[in-house]
This record gives sequence, structure tokens and C-alpha cells, in this order.
Amino acid sequence: LGFMEGLNNKIRAIQRRAYGIKDQRYLMLKVLTSFIPDP
Repeated sequence: LGFMEGLNNKIRAIQRRAYGIKDQRYLMLKVLTSFIPDP
């Protein structure tokens, strides 16, 4: 439960930063790339 809530919070934060962006594909790309672990 804690893991899923963390994912939801991360996605919501990205959506808040992306307010005004009209390209849905760009927003989806930002969400997906945020889950790639840092090297």
C-alpha cells in the first residue's frame, strides 16, 4: 500500500509541474521516465 501511494504522489507531482502542457504524450513520457532508476 505504501509503495502504490508513493507512485501516485510522484505522478501527481509531475502533473502539477506539467500544468498547461497540452501534449498528453509528453506528459506520459515524463511519468514513465521518472520511474527509471538513476545510474
